[in-house]
Amino acid sequence: MHRVKIFGERNTGTNALQKILEKNSLSKCFPSNPEDLVANYRRRYRKWRLLRMLTLSDRNWFDRKRELEVDKIFDGQTIARYWKHSATFTSDVTSLRGASVFFCVRHPVSWVYALWRNPYNSISPRTENFFDFVNSEWSLLGRDNLGSGSVSPAELYIKKIKSYGILMAQLERTGIPHQLVKMEDLISDQAGVFRRVSSMLNEPSTTFKELRSSTKSSLLSIEDYKNYYGNELWREEIGSALPQLSAMFPDDLFDWLGYKR
Repeated sequence: MHRVKIFGERNTGTNALQKILEKNSLSKCFPSNPEDLVANYRRRYRKWRLLRMLTLSDRNWFDRKRELEVDKIFDGQTIARYWKHSATFTSDVTSLRGASVFFCVRHPVSWVYALWRNPYNSISPRTENFFDFVNSEWSLLGRDNLGSGSVSPAELYIKKIKSYGILMAQLERTGIPHQLVKMEDLISDQAGVFRRVSSMLNEPSTTFKELRSSTKSSLLSIEDYKNYYGNELWREEIGSALPQLSAMFPDDLFDWLGYKR
C-alpha cells in the first residue's frame, strides 16, 4: 500500500488534504494523530475533558497533564509517524522511503490569527486579546520537536517552516517525492491542487470528488471558506496592525512560501 505523510502546523488544512487524497486515490496517510496510534485514545480524551469540567482544580494543569500524556505516545517514533504538527527535524528519513510527503502552509499572519482563535493543543493560558496573544509566549510540547520552553506565535511558525525546508532538502537527496500545499490554494481549487499532486499518489481517480464541508465545523461550507480566504477577509479583521504583524516574519519566508505581505 502506498503511503502519504502530511506535515503542517495547526490550522493549515492538514485534515482537509488527507480527506481529499484518500477520497480520490488508493494512497493512505501514515498515522500522525494520537487517535491513529492509540486505540482507546478518544475514551482517554473524554475522561480528561470530564475531569476538567467537574473539578475546581486549575484547568491549565489538566491541559498540561493531558498533552504530556500525548507526548509519550509520539516519543521515539520514526519521522513517518511523527505528529503531523511537529517540526520535521530528523537525521533519518528511511521510514519515508516509498512514500510521498506533503507540507501544508498558510499565510503567516493569517496563521497567527487562526492560532489565536483556535489554539489547539495549547498548554498556555488563554489570551483574550489578539494583540496580547501576538506578544505572548506559546509553551512548546515535546512532540513539537523544538526542545523545551516557549516561543512567540510568530517564532513557532518560523521554526516549523525552517524545519520543512531542511527536510525537503533531505528528501530531495534521497529521491522521496514531496510538495508544498498552500491552504488557500486547497480552498480555492481542490481539483487543481489534486491534479498537481496526483502523480505522487497510487491510482489517482480520474473523477475528482470534492470535499464539500469543513472538517472542523458542520456549519461552514466550502463556499464560506472560499469567500473568507479568497477575499482575504482576515486582513480586514486584523486592520491597521497588519504591517506590524507582517514585520515579525522575514522577507525570505514570504518569498519561499509565495505570499505577499
